[in-house]
Amino acid sequence: TTVLNAYNLEIEEADRIANIFVRTQKVGKLTVQEFQQQLYRTVPVAKELGISVDEIGASIALLTAKGSKAEVAQTQMASFMYELLDTASDVNKLFTRLAGQSIDTYMKNGGNLEGILRTLKEYSNQSKVESLFGRKEAKSYWLSIGNDIKGYLEKLNAINDPFNELERNVDNLMATMEKRIERGARYWDNFKMTIGGMSLEVLASIGDIVTGHDKEMAARK
Repeated sequence: TTVLNAYNLEIEEADRIANIFVRTQKVGKLTVQEFQQQLYRTVPVAKELGISVDEIGASIALLTAKGSKAEVAQTQMASFMYELLDTASDVNKLFTRLAGQSIDTYMKNGGNLEGILRTLKEYSNQSKVESLFGRKEAKSYWLSIGNDIKGYLEKLNAINDPFNELERNVDNLMATMEKRIERGARYWDNFKMTIGGMSLEVLASIGDIVTGHDKEMAARK
């Protein structure tokens, strides 16, 4: 609901968002719960900047795959986006100069995170962009993502896989349950075969003990 509310999405979008969460877990090194719990760090500024949930997921997946903890990864991305938004920051000024337009205008004209990264990377091939970041977390994001745009795009494509990950997980769960039931039935059949003719005698003895019939027979003797 945090994401739906922040991006003003309809409830019908819940399934798509849930699939993004599951795929982020699949291609990163974090759980769905860890991803969801830390989104408060990135979603507000991402929404303001115009960066989508799948772009957040791809970034966090790559950062965690490279060793960052889920909480740290979200902080790194948030710091990077804050500097992009800050018109007084050196990174914001650099992008405006390189792109010939502000980041706000660029995003409103259909820009995306990949485009921002590539623009800064082209400059980085000649000079060190990381020296322009005022926040160390933002610098860490750039060093991990900006220097591995290919890796970021691979995560993004995986997260945007049209296959319904939730349905696949449910199908796998149901298949596992069915196999467990089948296995249990086989165990029960084997157990019955093992006790064989002893079963009635054993049950009779248990019944005698429960009803007290064994004591009655002993008293008669």
